[in-house]
Amino acid sequence: MKRNDKGRKIYKTKEKNYYGKSPADKVLSACLTLLLIGGIGIIGYSAAGPLLDLKKSTGDSSDDGDTGHDITIDDSSFTGSQPATETVTEGTSAAPSVIQDVAAGEYMAVSLSVKDISSLDTLKKALDSIPSYGDTEIEYVEIPLKITGGSIYYNSTSEPAWRSEAVKSTVMIEDIAAAVRDAGYRPAAVISTFSDNILPAAYPESGYVLAGTYSQWIDDSLEAGGKPWLSPYSDMAMDYLGYIADEAVNAGFETIICSDIVFPDFRDSDLAILDERLSRSDRYLALTSAANTLYERILSGGSRMLIEVSAAEVFRGNDDVLRPMLLSAGTVIVDLNMDELKGTLTGGSTTLEMTGTPEERTKKIIGYIKERFSDFNTVIRISGSGISEEEMSKAAGAAAAAGFSSFVLG
Repeated sequence: MKRNDKGRKIYKTKEKNYYGKSPADKVLSACLTLLLIGGIGIIGYSAAGPLLDLKKSTGDSSDDGDTGHDITIDDSSFTGSQPATETVTEGTSAAPSVIQDVAAGEYMAVSLSVKDISSLDTLKKALDSIPSYGDTEIEYVEIPLKITGGSIYYNSTSEPAWRSEAVKSTVMIEDIAAAVRDAGYRPAAVISTFSDNILPAAYPESGYVLAGTYSQWIDDSLEAGGKPWLSPYSDMAMDYLGYIADEAVNAGFETIICSDIVFPDFRDSDLAILDERLSRSDRYLALTSAANTLYERILSGGSRMLIEVSAAEVFRGNDDVLRPMLLSAGTVIVDLNMDELKGTLTGGSTTLEMTGTPEERTKKIIGYIKERFSDFNTVIRISGSGISEEEMSKAAGAAAAAGFSSFVLG
């Protein structure tokens, strides 16, 4: 899809009237809710910004994959509604920092793997190998710049990244973005956030520490391979993630996907020795605050931010960040990773046996988690190892039949 170079336009997206409420009613309800929560200002961000930035529309219209799959997706099944928009030209009273959010039905992407970006030559070959998906036009190519675990796959200039040995590649980030554009696609960066075991191993202050001490918390015993995690309460962690986001924005990645905005799976014994804030029912405020901080930083650089969550983790209830009335970002990518959606999944009192084909598992998990995304623009990612072309196509078709019209393949 060719870009319109006639000058940037600013868009405002009208909000859908959910549950019979007007936008004013939603804002009033949110204000009352926040007043009841209390203490939001203490954790360092203002709720007013997200409340005034309610650009959400329904998502019901709508790691590392093998991009060599020849998958055909029937556009006729993409029946999701499009959010209404109105265009405001430069020079009007509209806020100059507002950019168009990715609306349902507008985001079609393929995701490359770490192996694909090991060099510029392999990247160009991978881009040349992206197949045609029938009448569906792939517009974006997602690049895994920082992956779950903390490894960075470009030549970052972050000193902590180098000192902690997180950097695994010498390929220049500007060259990666340029190669994607030269191939006729729009570059999108994927940045894993708090599921990072590398930086806190070198800089304990960036991770969780035991209450009243400087001792580092790890997610299991040393004998069992326990590792530290980045903490949203750490200024160093937030500075580090912001620096990486800045590098992606400055390199020309116009869309930044922030994944792993989660807490570790704390046990009761962990919570007993950690900061008491982690045991509180409003601990989600730390994650929404962190997400909004990254959103404002990315937006101020001229790019847009999407949030990615795991379908399996959402089912388990590890979805603290999904607070539509608090989040500035209005678009969420839901990763249906078939490597995670297998065996027995337990969420609260519900147990699912995830057997059958990827198509059958897609239908089953969407049926249980779809309502969690009713206030978001929603994009479905189909991922996992060993999925055939036909299996991925059918899984995407099942998600489309459920009302989702934006996809990431891989």
